[in-house]
Amino acid sequence: MRQQALEALAEWNGEMGEHSFEPLVYAAWVRALQKRLITDELGGDARPLSLARPAFLERVFRDVDGASVWCDIVQTTPKETCADQARQALDEALIDLSERYGRRMERWRWGEAHRALHRHEVLGGQPGLNWAVNIEQSTPGGDFTLLRGQSRPRDGIPFANVRVLAAERVHPHVL
Repeated sequence: MRQQALEALAEWNGEMGEHSFEPLVYAAWVRALQKRLITDELGGDARPLSLARPAFLERVFRDVDGASVWCDIVQTTPKETCADQARQALDEALIDLSERYGRRMERWRWGEAHRALHRHEVLGGQPGLNWAVNIEQSTPGGDFTLLRGQSRPRDGIPFANVRVLAAERVHPHVL
């Protein structure tokens, strides 16, 4: 499964399309990788930093100012490399995704994992009405894309879309 994921990511154009599985593999891999790197060093203090930080990962993998030291697990005798950590994080991510969405990677969808819940402020908590006024839908985009949909774990969904950048907040020349 690892080889299939690597080949798909190598061909992927980076678009966080809701009907594609590659964004889900990427997001789960980056999340698992960052967790592996920071939990070893920070332990319980790592929780606030659990969201992926691409700039941090880039510094570690490019060894900017010795940042690759984050790749070695200090509690073990052998010295782990960044490649070791990336490989193990991908395996962990693929196991987690298989348990959540089934073993057939080509059936996974980023939009299903990155669902947005639109809850009506007044009627959203009313039994009988909540099903009609609260809307849940699959979404494209991601934390670091132009079509932003910020991911935060919610109700056991690790990539729930919890905040969407409203179009009126984007500078008109950008659109």
